[in-house]
Amino acid sequence: MASGAAVILPKGAGEVAPDPLGRARHIKASPDATHDAYTLTEATLPPGLGAPPHIHHEHEEAFYVLDGEVTFVVEGEGLVATAGDFVLVPRGTTHAFDISGDGDATYLCIFSPPITDKERKSLAQQIEAMDRSQA
Repeated sequence: MASGAAVILPKGAGEVAPDPLGRARHIKASPDATHDAYTLTEATLPPGLGAPPHIHHEHEEAFYVLDGEVTFVVEGEGLVATAGDFVLVPRGTTHAFDISGDGDATYLCIFSPPITDKERKSLAQQIEAMDRSQA
């Protein structure tokens, strides 16, 4: 995708890239398209999946729920988000989320600044280590 070009993508379209846990996300706006300002992805996950508690030290992470129900825990406080709800997680904040409804949930996720492949791998290791420490 050329830098500076308009991007129009339908639901479920976009380059497929794994999230830190290896699940598919559709990239809606890449770092190249946003001049390294942010990355926007779309994901659909089934009930029971999400991300365990983790921290982004260099990035804000924001979620906009398109469909379904997602339970977020931010700094120990629970919040159930449904279609149309927005959640902003500031950098340095412990957070987790889980698809908590009866069906799949679809959401948009924004990382600002964009997360790099190296940081994505580091985050996956952080999540794996946190999972082991809680077992």
